[in-house]
Amino acid sequence: MADASPLPVILYSVPANTGLDLSADVILRLASHENIIALKDSAGDVGISVRYTSGYIILVAYLSIIYI
Repeated sequence: MADASPLPVILYSVPANTGLDLSADVILRLASHENIIALKDSAGDVGISVRYTSGYIILVAYLSIIYI
């Protein structure tokens, strides 16, 4: 999808609705794609989010924090 999209892609992790959580390993692999620019994390684990912030935008819903 990221290869074919003419627009930048934002990953969206919302395990409460999907029953699936994006692992840090999966997020790190996807974040290396040049067209994936951000993560919207609704899992609520800021500790995990902080680990992959280098040059990457992370939106954390529960705390209304933006890491750049």
